[in-house]
Amino acid sequence: MNTKTAPQQSLADNYSSAGTSRWSQAISARYHLNLSSELKDWFDSGVCDSFGQSEFCEPAHPEQLLVDAPECIWPGLMPPDVLPLVGNGLGDWLCGRVSALDTIDEIVYWYHGGGDYLPYGNRLAEAIIFDTLAERLPGRRQLHAVPAERILFEHQAMVSGSLVAWALQQLPNEVAAVLDIDAPPSRVADELLRNNIAMDAVRCDAVLAALDNELRVRVKPADAIALGVTWDRDIAKWMFDTSTIPGDMRKKLTAWWGVSQKPVLTQDWETVEKVCTELSGERSDLGWVHDCLGWAAQRRGDLDLAGDHYLIAAKTSVFTDQSVRFRTHFDSERIAKFSVARLIEIGQAERLDSRYLDALCQADQPHWRERVASYWLDQLSIGGMKDEERYQAIYRAGWDVGCDSMSRYRELLNQLADAATDARQFARAEVARTHAACIDDRYRR
Repeated sequence: MNTKTAPQQSLADNYSSAGTSRWSQAISARYHLNLSSELKDWFDSGVCDSFGQSEFCEPAHPEQLLVDAPECIWPGLMPPDVLPLVGNGLGDWLCGRVSALDTIDEIVYWYHGGGDYLPYGNRLAEAIIFDTLAERLPGRRQLHAVPAERILFEHQAMVSGSLVAWALQQLPNEVAAVLDIDAPPSRVADELLRNNIAMDAVRCDAVLAALDNELRVRVKPADAIALGVTWDRDIAKWMFDTSTIPGDMRKKLTAWWGVSQKPVLTQDWETVEKVCTELSGERSDLGWVHDCLGWAAQRRGDLDLAGDHYLIAAKTSVFTDQSVRFRTHFDSERIAKFSVARLIEIGQAERLDSRYLDALCQADQPHWRERVASYWLDQLSIGGMKDEERYQAIYRAGWDVGCDSMSRYRELLNQLADAATDARQFARAEVARTHAACIDDRYRR
């Protein structure tokens, strides 16, 4: 598992020849990865030399990934088991997530402005097509002032780009029909789901569309001042669930806007619950799913079910809760997780370990993240813990709520790499060591 720069650079040279590119073999050797045929083609076909036209348009060239400390990796801030594949030029990345089987079986959209991530499909081709179509899903607001000619021109430029062309070659033929600019939003969403393309991301957008309302468009920080309420607490809560707006505030807001309360403040919580229930049957690691399910149950008075969902959400990483998009961050100054604040609110806080609860409830105190990290690291002393369980405990120590310093991230990344090696998860081990090398390269000079 030698990761010194010079051997890697010679390895890159050896695998790139005049007539044939074998970058995929170099990437596989560098990271101990078993790449899918799709990702082999991604690295070897030359598409990484091209720029796309959608949001994610800048592939990380394989040569970048072969060096000791790839510049595209944001160590500590990114999950420790991902490799960046395509960036948007603004700091966000579509990343391949490395599994315990030394494969990349999921692509995530990683947001640099906070570290949140959202699954974008099981394959890179799915993520690229979803990215191309994201603005055409139901619930997305269109900029009607933009001339139709410009919309058509930009759309044609996007769908004719090299990245989209490559992605379409990897997917069923009928997917191409969804790229028709005249395809209605409902058909776009249905076709993506029917073809199992970026299903978690499509569902996330469906839930956001169901929660959407004119309040999110019209309300401004100045309105909070005029109403004598706080923007980050009161207004954020109202945007998440308009039924929490006090009656007198509803009257004031709609009077200012000159509109009727009912259509402006209506949300579709039935759809929210339906979509999230479908997704919860497939995975339990996305905080936003169980945050929404818990709230849906709580708002209709089923506190037992609400508590069950909040307990699941409390055990997920804060980087999976999409709190800014959903507006569930209205308690975050005091309590690290929406779900934990709700467990306290409904009188079920005792369902969490008291030490973990105390740490999460001190988000307004110095070094509270270190208390959370210490809680998870203390789990390592439990007798009979398997290597995979050790890996997960160290992972949680660093990426449950994050760390306060790069030195702490570096320490945990090296521990994580050792635990992954012991568990014979060699790709995860090498990716974690590479993230640690990035910290050494940038912060320990």
